[in-house]
Amino acid sequence: MFNDICLQNDNHKLTVDSKSGVVKELYDVKSAAEENLVIPGNGYSFGKLFKTKNDRDDFLNLKLTDYSKDNFIEFSDKSHKIHEPDENFIKYKSFRNYLEIDFAVNSDGAERTGIELDFNFVNCPGSGNGKDRIIPTSPYLEPNSENGFYLMSRTSGRFVILVFSEPISCWRLKYSNFGHHILGFQILLKVLDLKFLNGSSLPAYKKSSVRISFAKDLEEAYSMISRIGGFPVVYSFSSGGIDKASIPIKVAGKIDHLSLIDPLKKEKNITRLLNNKGMINIKMDEPGIYNIVAESNRKSTGYTFFN
Repeated sequence: MFNDICLQNDNHKLTVDSKSGVVKELYDVKSAAEENLVIPGNGYSFGKLFKTKNDRDDFLNLKLTDYSKDNFIEFSDKSHKIHEPDENFIKYKSFRNYLEIDFAVNSDGAERTGIELDFNFVNCPGSGNGKDRIIPTSPYLEPNSENGFYLMSRTSGRFVILVFSEPISCWRLKYSNFGHHILGFQILLKVLDLKFLNGSSLPAYKKSSVRISFAKDLEEAYSMISRIGGFPVVYSFSSGGIDKASIPIKVAGKIDHLSLIDPLKKEKNITRLLNNKGMINIKMDEPGIYNIVAESNRKSTGYTFFN
């Protein structure tokens, strides 16, 4: 269409309406299914900033402020290209292995702020019966809100990868009240109306960034997360085993230090036990919870398994 602008390379194709700022299409270029991974229209939205008051999401209307074909697209509520502290903006940037979305929301008394990313989820009303629907399966976020990702499987067998390259408050799946239907996905910068038992709230941020990519299988997915996130990822195809059994652990990415914390809270450096393929077998001598923590360049991630 005349109003459409696009970012495209060998990894992704993104089509945005230059008037409304809504993402109309997102394609995994390497997928044989060739299906749009976002739900266009019908009350859904992908790439819209919002503020929530009294449980109502108000979407922000931004204007196109800058565009470079196949490089970046930027929308803002300002008319210039220099960002101000109170500015609301969203910028799509195309890189070789991923699409990056930088965004900022001025909270202005809102209870919640963030960005709406309504993927084409399985069983989402209005999504149709295509061959490539998304299933949100494996989220991960460090307690300090850094080094997070969301791994989403697809009915085609491929994966969608979201890496939170800057801290976020939390993510949210929107469920229907008429059955197990996913109505949307949000990345939140601020959540004031959610309180813990001690009265504290989740951390709040003015801006953040998410990187989106794709993978053909699970091993490539974790490798891609590490590559575009800049942190190691620890994983296993098993969540535990019987007493005295060994569980294979894989580490994707470079590490400086790898430690094991056993059920007795004893910590052991196991960095040297990692082979050249990033594999290590952990024998579970004690019943309970085991934790592995991988560190690299002051960034860390962990993995928990059980005996």
